[in-house]
Parts: sequence; C-alpha cells; structure tokens
Amino acid sequence: MKYYPIGTVVILKGGDRPLMIYGRKQIQQPANLIWDYVACLYPEGNISDQYTFFFQQEEIGKVLYVGYWSPYEEKMQRLLNESSTGNVKTQNAGAGYASQQPNPVFTMYPR
Repeated sequence: MKYYPIGTVVILKGGDRPLMIYGRKQIQQPANLIWDYVACLYPEGNISDQYTFFFQQEEIGKVLYVGYWSPYEEKMQRLLNESSTGNVKTQNAGAGYASQQPNPVFTMYPR
C-alpha cells in the first residue's frame, strides 16, 4: 500500500473538516487496534488527545494537499509495508475514531 506522507491534508468521506496526517500505521491503545493514519484538525494542529483522529485509507474522501516527499519518505514507505503488526487487530474502514494517545509501530531512526 502507498501511504500518504506526513503533512498530507485530507477530508474524510462524510466529513467537513480538513485533517492533517501526522502518523501512519498507528496502534490505538488499550484496544490494540491498528489504523493506517492518525491526524489532527487543520489548521488548528494537535490540540489534545480529544482531537486525535484515527482512520483507514479507504475513509479518505478528498486529498487537499500532499505532504513532502523525499528519499527519506521512500525509505519510510518500504518500512511501513515491511513491518509486522504481530497480534494487533486491524480496524475496519468506516470506523474512524477520535481517541486516546497513539503509539507508533516503529521508527526508522535509532533512539
């Protein structure tokens, strides 16, 4: 799957507010669900956990702006598609969720 880069601004199907993607392949705790994207309101940005939106690629209705694409993004695309989710459940599309703190599945840089 080709993921939209960080900074991409979208409107979800049936939605009326732009959202900016700031994470991909996110695990939502404590439900242990995996989502394609996590986003915040645009242009407000990350206000609080109450305004965090998890959703799947198929829920995107319109792309308003595509984020920055670089050689680092090329590498990240490979990592996103190679990573394993282990015993994490994938959430079905149509169940977009505003929720608690997301936890990234992995990072491409050493800590």
